[in-house]
Amino acid sequence: DHHHEHMLGSLVRPRPLSALARRALARGLIRPPSHARWPGSGSVAAAAPCVTLPRRGLSAIPSAAAAEPAEVAGSASPPASGTVNAPATQAPDEPRDLAAIVPREATAEGADGSTAGSTAAVGEGGDGRRASQGILQARKEGRYSAVIELFEALTASGEASDARVLDAYVEAIAVTRSVAEAEEVCSAALAQREGMGRTAATYAALLKGCGADKGAALQLLGKMKEEGLAADLGVYHELVSVFTAARDFAAAEETLATMRHGGVAPTTATYYRIINGAFRHDEAAVAYQVLCRMVEEWRTPDQRAYDRMLQHFVRLDHAEGQLRCLEGSLELQGGADAGRKIGYLLRQELERQEQPSLPKVAALWALAERRGVELHRRQMTGVLYALMQLDRHVDAFRAALRALQQGGELSPRIGELLSTGLSRDPSHVDDAYYELEEEAKRGGAVPLKAANLVVLSCARIPDLDRAFATWAELPKLGLSPDIETYNALLSTCVRAREFSSARRLLNRMEAEGVGHNATTYEHRVALHMMSGEPQGAFVVYRECKDAELAPPQGMYHALINHHLRRKPRPNAAAAAELLEEMKADHTRVNMNLQRNVADAVAAVAEDREFVFGNRRGPQEGARGPASNLARA
Repeated sequence: DHHHEHMLGSLVRPRPLSALARRALARGLIRPPSHARWPGSGSVAAAAPCVTLPRRGLSAIPSAAAAEPAEVAGSASPPASGTVNAPATQAPDEPRDLAAIVPREATAEGADGSTAGSTAAVGEGGDGRRASQGILQARKEGRYSAVIELFEALTASGEASDARVLDAYVEAIAVTRSVAEAEEVCSAALAQREGMGRTAATYAALLKGCGADKGAALQLLGKMKEEGLAADLGVYHELVSVFTAARDFAAAEETLATMRHGGVAPTTATYYRIINGAFRHDEAAVAYQVLCRMVEEWRTPDQRAYDRMLQHFVRLDHAEGQLRCLEGSLELQGGADAGRKIGYLLRQELERQEQPSLPKVAALWALAERRGVELHRRQMTGVLYALMQLDRHVDAFRAALRALQQGGELSPRIGELLSTGLSRDPSHVDDAYYELEEEAKRGGAVPLKAANLVVLSCARIPDLDRAFATWAELPKLGLSPDIETYNALLSTCVRAREFSSARRLLNRMEAEGVGHNATTYEHRVALHMMSGEPQGAFVVYRECKDAELAPPQGMYHALINHHLRRKPRPNAAAAAELLEEMKADHTRVNMNLQRNVADAVAAVAEDREFVFGNRRGPQEGARGPASNLARA
C-alpha cells in the first residue's frame, strides 16, 4: 500500500556507511557493497536494494539496563546489574573495537589481533555468519546499539539475514525507540523477503519494547491470534515481564495458568521473572508467595538464585522469605552444614547493635527445630526472650522443653517470665501440658523442670484444679515430684488463699521427707502474713537464717513492708535493721524500698506522719525487649 511504499522508499535509499561499518569492512568481517561511497573515492555505483535504518545517532539510544529490567538466571532476556544471577552488562555506547560486539571466536583474530584468513571466506557466506553471530551475542547482552549498527553494516553489505537476526533488530528498535516503529520496520523488511513472515519469536521481540504498557502488549497478542500464531514460552515470558513492570502481579501469576492451558509448561525462568519484578518494586510478600508456589510445583531454584533472593529478602526485612531461602539452600546441600549456617545467622541477628528482628530469630529457631539442629545455650536464651516478647509463649515453652532435654538450664528470670506468660491464658497452660504428653507418647524424656513450669503457671493464674491435676499426672509422664514441684503447689495454695490446703501440703512434705529451700521458706512467710500471723512469719525467717539459706527478695519485702505499715507509727528501726541484713546477704535491694525505709526513719525522727507508698523511680525496673535480649 501507499504507506508501505513510503516506508520502503525511505529505507532503501543508499547512504554513507557508519564508522563501525567501515571498521568491519576494513577487518574483512563483511563484504564491501558496490554502491557505497568511500571517503576519497569519486564515484558512486548504482544503489542496490537493501534494508537500512534511518540514522538517529547513538545518543538517542538508552542504556540496556534502562531498556529492560534485570532478570534472574534462566530468563531469555538480557539481564541487568543488581538482580539474581545477573551478569554485568556493558553500556550500549559505540564500542572501541569490533571485538567488543562480535565474539572473538567469530572474528577469527590471530594472537596479534589481525584477521588473517577472514577475507578468504568472502563470497562463501562466512562474513555474514560472523556478523549474524555478533548481532545475536549483542542482543543476548542487551547492547541494542551494537545490534542496530551491526545490522546496518550487514544489510549495507548486501548479505542476507535470517529470521533470528531480523528479530534481534526488531527487538532493538522496539526497546530503544518504540513498538510502533519496530512494527513498521519489521513489515518493511518482511515485504522484501519472500517466504518469511512474523513468528511467535517476532512478537516476543516486539513485546520486549512494551515496558509497563499492558494495553500495547494485549494488542500484540490480539494480532498474533488474528494471524493464527500460538504463543510460545518466549512470548509468555515477555508478557509476564510487562505485567510485573506494571505491578500487576495477579495477572502475572494468572499467566502461569494460561500457559498450561495453552500447552506450554512454565519453567524456573518464568517464576524468576515474577520474583524479579516483585523485588524491583520492593514487593517482598509477592516474591515470597511466588517462591513458595515455585518450590511446591518442583521448579527448584539453584544455589546462586537462593543466595541472591536471600539478599533481597534481607534488604526488605522479610523474615519468612529469608528462612525459605535458607531452607531451600539446605535442601540442595543436605543437612550436614545446616547447624553451622543456622547458628551463624542466629548469632549474627542476636549480636546486632540495634534491636534484633524478633520474627527472624523465631523463624530461625523454627527452622532449627525442623532440621533437628541443637543450638548453643546462649542462642537458646535469646530465642526464648524473642518468643516471649512476641507473645508466643507456647512456642517459648517448646523451646524451653528442647533446651532442658539437651541438658541446658533455665535461669530463674526466664522461668518467671515464661510461667507468667503462659498464665495469661489458661488454654496456653493446657497447650504446654499437651506438649509434655505428646513428648512422652513419642518416647522422649520429659524433664521434671518442664512439668514444674506448668504447675508454676497454674499458680500464677491461680488455678488450684489445674495445678493439682498436673501434679497427679506426673507418674504417667514417668516423673516424681521434687522440692520445686511442691513449692509451685504451695504457691498455688497461697495465691488462691487456700491456707488450709497449704498447711496440709506442708505436712505432706514433712511426712515424705521433702526438705525446705529458700523458696519454701518464702511461701511459708507469705502464708503467715496473709493469714494474719506476722509473728509466725518472723519465726520462719529466723529458721531460714539458721538453715544458712539466704532469704529471697520477696521474703525481705514482706517483712520490711509489715514494719512500715504498722499503725499508728512505723517500726522504722526494725525495718532499717532488716534492710541492712538484706544488703549483707547480697540480695538485690529495690530503690523504692530504700526510699520508703529512709522516709520512715526520717518521719519517726521528725515526729511526723509517715505515708507508706511505692514511688517508682524513672529508671527503676525498666525491662524491655532490647534489655532482655541484651542480657541474653
